[in-house]
Amino acid sequence: MVIDLRTGKETGQAPRLVLGLGNFDGVHVAHAEILRCVKKMCSKLQDSDEEIRSAAWCFRNPSSDYLSRAPIGHITTFEERVELFAQAGMDYVIVEDFESLRDMPYPAFISEKLIREYRTAGVVCGYNFRFGQKGEGQPRDLQARFDNVIVLPRRSVLGSTISSSRIRWLVRAGDMETATTVLGRPFSVTSEVVSGKHVGKALSYPTVNQVFGENMLVPRRGVYVTTTRIDGQTYPSVTNVGFRPTLETSAHVNCETHILDFEEDLYGKIIKVSFLKRIRDEYKLADAAALSDAIREDVNNAKAYFSEHHM
Repeated sequence: MVIDLRTGKETGQAPRLVLGLGNFDGVHVAHAEILRCVKKMCSKLQDSDEEIRSAAWCFRNPSSDYLSRAPIGHITTFEERVELFAQAGMDYVIVEDFESLRDMPYPAFISEKLIREYRTAGVVCGYNFRFGQKGEGQPRDLQARFDNVIVLPRRSVLGSTISSSRIRWLVRAGDMETATTVLGRPFSVTSEVVSGKHVGKALSYPTVNQVFGENMLVPRRGVYVTTTRIDGQTYPSVTNVGFRPTLETSAHVNCETHILDFEEDLYGKIIKVSFLKRIRDEYKLADAAALSDAIREDVNNAKAYFSEHHM
């Protein structure tokens, strides 16, 4: 499937393409460098006789969904990845199904997909990109077939390699500040507001409730300083991720957000909650009064954070 990011619609035939190849789960800072190099190569190769455009190539679901024994947790949804590609200035996104390609020998992937189907003018990928049956294709095989290939080396930040697996570990550990540095933006949850138990409202701290999507990455249980984006506007907020142990024990992990100084009804709206800093663990309190006191302290801590960071 080829999506024209300028229109947001599927298209039958794209022009010659410079491709950024990868899983792109998270579209983190190393992925962003791939996309920047795609744009640069595209500009360099532009010819007045033939149109050459930029594109990101990826699977609809990351290959790890099929290769890992247990779900690893998606950093972004497919729709979020497409939006991030558009924000990076890509003209197209090429979406493939992993299962349809997993048994294709890597020479056939190059000749049938990259050369014949996508008329590839150039390729950019990371040092660890693998493709074709059993992942036998490597960047050097692309260099042997194309004149224009950029293979980006390993990148590190804060002393460790930038990778999607590192971001998952950081989010699961609740280290949102480091995750923001590695990801290039705060980890976020974008989903519909659903009806809750109205416990927060009874305590004078109403919340909006979201459900973590299937296979989505879930942060460590606890309370976080967050921001909430609604209809293009961003508001300061506090979010609890957990099971509500004080007044009830939920069967699944909840994402409950109190938006500071905000009282509008948001049921059915799609909102984006971005995680900035972890405040504390989620723990069982004595009663509703103790829970109300804890929430008040969480809100004050969040206000102090926003004041300190001039947000």
